[in-house]
Amino acid sequence: MSTISFLDKLWQTFEQCRGYSSAEFVGKRLRQEENERFYEGDFFKKVFPETQNILRHIREVGFLRPPQVDAFELYVYLKEIQGNPTIKELYRRLLFPEGTPMDVLSLTAEQLEEIKQKKALLEALDSELQGLAYPNWLFALGMGTGKTILMATMIFYDFILAEHYPEDGRFAKNALVFAPDTTIIDSLREIQDFDYSKVIPQEYALFLSSNLKFHYLSDVQAELSVLPDSAYNIIVSNVQKIILKKQGNNSNGQQTLFPVVKDMEGEWKVNDRLRKLEQLDNLAVFVDEAHHAFGTSITNDLKRVRETINRLDRKSPLAGCINLTGTPYVDGKMLPEVVFFYSVKQAIDDGHLKQVRFIDYANTKTEEFIRDVVDRFWRQYGEERREGLLPKIAFYCTTISELEDEFRPLLEKVLAEKSIPLTKILVNHSDVENENIRRFRLLDTPESEDQFILLVGKGTEGWNCRSLFATAMYRRPRSKVFLLQSSLRCLRAIGNMPQTATIFLSTENRTILENEIQKNLGTTISELEGRKNKRMVTIQKRKDVKIKLAKQRIKVLRQYQEQTGQIKLALDEYYTNHKNEFVALVTEREMTTNGKKMKLAVKDSQTLQRRQKRYTLYTLVEEISRYTHLPCLKVEKILRNSDMGIEGCLAWVNCENRLIEVIVRRILDAVFRYELVDEVEWEEVELAKNFPMDWVVEEDKKTLEMYDGRYPNSFHIEPYIFDNESEKRLFEYFVEHRDIEEIYYTGGITDAGHNEFYVEYYDELEKRWRHYYPDFILKLKHNGWAVVEVKQAEQTVHPNVIAKEKAARELFEKLNSIHYIIKRDDEISRGIFQDIITAASSIGSPLSPTS
Repeated sequence: MSTISFLDKLWQTFEQCRGYSSAEFVGKRLRQEENERFYEGDFFKKVFPETQNILRHIREVGFLRPPQVDAFELYVYLKEIQGNPTIKELYRRLLFPEGTPMDVLSLTAEQLEEIKQKKALLEALDSELQGLAYPNWLFALGMGTGKTILMATMIFYDFILAEHYPEDGRFAKNALVFAPDTTIIDSLREIQDFDYSKVIPQEYALFLSSNLKFHYLSDVQAELSVLPDSAYNIIVSNVQKIILKKQGNNSNGQQTLFPVVKDMEGEWKVNDRLRKLEQLDNLAVFVDEAHHAFGTSITNDLKRVRETINRLDRKSPLAGCINLTGTPYVDGKMLPEVVFFYSVKQAIDDGHLKQVRFIDYANTKTEEFIRDVVDRFWRQYGEERREGLLPKIAFYCTTISELEDEFRPLLEKVLAEKSIPLTKILVNHSDVENENIRRFRLLDTPESEDQFILLVGKGTEGWNCRSLFATAMYRRPRSKVFLLQSSLRCLRAIGNMPQTATIFLSTENRTILENEIQKNLGTTISELEGRKNKRMVTIQKRKDVKIKLAKQRIKVLRQYQEQTGQIKLALDEYYTNHKNEFVALVTEREMTTNGKKMKLAVKDSQTLQRRQKRYTLYTLVEEISRYTHLPCLKVEKILRNSDMGIEGCLAWVNCENRLIEVIVRRILDAVFRYELVDEVEWEEVELAKNFPMDWVVEEDKKTLEMYDGRYPNSFHIEPYIFDNESEKRLFEYFVEHRDIEEIYYTGGITDAGHNEFYVEYYDELEKRWRHYYPDFILKLKHNGWAVVEVKQAEQTVHPNVIAKEKAARELFEKLNSIHYIIKRDDEISRGIFQDIITAASSIGSPLSPTS
């Protein structure tokens, strides 16, 4: 099994558990159908309740991009379903899943050979995987697809689960984030600054905001001020601040700022920061730009990153080591630790990176090169803003003197010839003033007027400038890796896609870059140039529209009835019959041989139990009172008179706290009787929630987009993206009609996380309740209302369409006096519209949108 086939097998196993294949929903990610399948899958049903809340929130809010959602859900799958396995154990499970026939006498020669090859692969992996005793997973996502936010979501998830299940070692209570240099440390501050509620439900976001402690070790003088055994620390450091170093003499006689001591395990110097990290419980290590810590050509300092992580695990078992990178290949071979791979090619296809073209020159050290690059850049990009930002080009020079004495005068001459202000030039290198650094940090803001960025030793990993549309290599850089990192900086997506980035370089540099792209990205320049963006449109919210609707609700009314007899709680019986509900069993298996038979045998099983709170009579009675709303004295009386008695209840609850739920449920069943009552309630529904959002639009559907021009009576979101020409034509009729005061297209966004204007109906074919989103709601000037659905003529007799119509008439016509009409496309093509206006005029309505 190669790394690629391992990935394919892992992804296939994950998707089978998740309940659907991503290929089924290409172009329709995070919409209603996908979410419904997800919530019904084994994966969602088997994870902890807190995890379900987080997963549901992420899908409903829609802040994370599809590859981020996929990577995070796989991370949860590895943690909770697979039990936090090492990479080798994960390979073993995929190579020899449960039920694999292993009886030598019953196998064919081909099957025996396959088993032999699989065992040989596992043995070969031992050396590659370094025999690590902790989970060491690598998530590979192309640049610009949001690795930092993904990392933050993983950390937040771990902390929340660790708070609820503190004895479960799978979930980290502290996180160390390794970054290769200080530039990336600065970019990682996004973890602290962004809005947690975009990925975490509000009740958990409040926990995070009050408990998280951030520590950024960006310079040699920064101290690590963490307390032993404390929790919810996020320490961000470059590798040099913490890694082990070989014991040696201090030749200059100077004292080091932080004390180091000789480690008992070998000739290592251990600094004070590392010793403090060793005192933290359930630490997880996150390695950003992790390609630095793998392979054969990395520096000794970076190799010692792994030695440092190994030491931390020996001192206190790690919850795991999560590596994130955009370059998962070493010398053209994918690293075996990769569990998730979203390539640069896929990112371009999906519109998360710009399309790219490469233009090479025989000689770049000429005035003609600069003139041609500026001419092409200005002609293609000019001063046309995307998302309010001016497009930019970065020129990379080798030395400061080359930039200041040679390149800059030539650039200024070319700009002057074209009447381009020289104030658009910004220089950044190690000798610039603070003002230049300030302007460099503000490049991705509407205030920035800089467009020609001149760099020496800057603008590589960690520089995230979405408005950068081109890069140019003035000379051959000293480092081949620098060429790869700097040239592709211009690919980050911005605005509505497609967008195209341009890379200018010498023919010699193109040859070098081709080799680096093959070795590190597993692709070629021609393959990258051949990728085309899906049309990615950012839908913006233009105005708040909230509509009050009367909805039928079935309420459960309860009435108290005095309990005179004994209540049967039977906690002992319940615990015995439902013990599996209260414990999580993690099992590790290995191959064993018994004579001529090989089989998967249990190597180790561990029962993970939740830390139990200690209850007294008073705290138990008080908590049950809160859940049942019964007075404390009544609760105490019920417990004393129960079959368990007070002492029995306390004993069992202190053994397993969640038995309180059983007590509460059985008290409620005994002392209350329930009655179902149909009631009509007014509910305010929102037509546009959690915007902006990205939407993929096929090229042939471009004509179905419509933007707000002269229509103040519509466009709560922009653009409207219609499903077909009939919908668009009907809208154009409505929006121009003199009798229509407001008209909103509501059928395009079929996700309750973004659009609450839906009808609940029962799908007879799939035997479940679903949401249906009508196409239009319109208001006439005399206060008449109508909801309109566009359908192909042959679809109107489909069972689901009939079910939707029945539910819609119940909601709109019966409860809200709103006319509901299904408009056939053949009628629209013949221009039959007036019947809608006439029907809406015949019914008044108390419904009142507010915007």
